[in-house]
Amino acid sequence: KENNKYLKSIGEVLDCLDDRTYGLFLYGNMGSGKTFIAACAANKLAKENMKVAFVNLPLFSQRIKGLIENSEYQTLVDQLVNVEFLVVDDIGAESVTSWFRDEILFTILNERMENKRWTWFTSNEDLNSLKHHFEINNKNVQEKIKAERIMQRIQVLSKSLEIVGNNRRKI
Repeated sequence: KENNKYLKSIGEVLDCLDDRTYGLFLYGNMGSGKTFIAACAANKLAKENMKVAFVNLPLFSQRIKGLIENSEYQTLVDQLVNVEFLVVDDIGAESVTSWFRDEILFTILNERMENKRWTWFTSNEDLNSLKHHFEINNKNVQEKIKAERIMQRIQVLSKSLEIVGNNRRKI
């Protein structure tokens, strides 16, 4: 039964790759294959000469923090805004600071939404738990409206698709 659900999900991923008019929000348990699927899609599109970017959000947020002083982060943000196909990997695993959420992530997602740029996400969180993740910043301050702004962009940019399966990292 689980294999049937997984195969159905793969079919939906392939449909999205054929259609190219909507993105995907791939969510599910750790090790279920979300990142692998998104990386395969990015590789396929790159081989077709499409400009793609694959960014692991927790690592990206750490990298951005190191570039704040001299504003070099803006070059990275611009690249992610303008690339034809973007995968935002592991959204919901980053530490939420108001600055990163509102100035970096919101800017990228809002610009991509406004310009109808193809965007995929992977997450261990479903949309409800991801919204909760964005509601509380690192200073334990609740910011529901800010979270809702991010979530609306994610929902406009992508269709939610659960990837069901056992942890494929385990042998």
